[in-house]
Amino acid sequence: MSIIECKSVLANYDPEFSDLIKERLMSEGIKFYEETLINNLESKNNKIFVQTKKDKTITGSHLLVSAGRITNTKELDLEKAGIKTKNDLINTNQFLQTKNKYVYAIGDVVTTNRHTNVASAHASVVLKNILFKFPSKINTKIIPSTIYIEPELSQIGYTKRQQKRVW
Repeated sequence: MSIIECKSVLANYDPEFSDLIKERLMSEGIKFYEETLINNLESKNNKIFVQTKKDKTITGSHLLVSAGRITNTKELDLEKAGIKTKNDLINTNQFLQTKNKYVYAIGDVVTTNRHTNVASAHASVVLKNILFKFPSKINTKIIPSTIYIEPELSQIGYTKRQQKRVW
């Protein structure tokens, strides 16, 4: 099995995480191709041939594409409801409320941090604000993130890279 990544594996995590996971998977025979872009795909005789931009051919029997998620708010005509967007993300305040005081937004449409834990934390904040009138703010620094591998790895707070940018 091969993993082809256009950047680096788990780039949003501290290197200790990504290195540990890569070592674990490599010990099971998985090959990594980081900072690799795909130029062409071809299927012949029950084999898949992946041609990279670096003129390397990676061969396998199956192909799984995991390209990530992209928000699509353009078709919603949100401006008519008084909702502002930037780079296809919905602008909210710290309470996850849009410029339209009756509309809240959570999850992938308000952040580039697309993890289930983030969406759950968003939902909790919005429920407190709408149903219980309990003013609750989102604090993204305290949302845990877990990678479900053996052993499970979790982090909370800033990564080292984020910490350098903040301080």
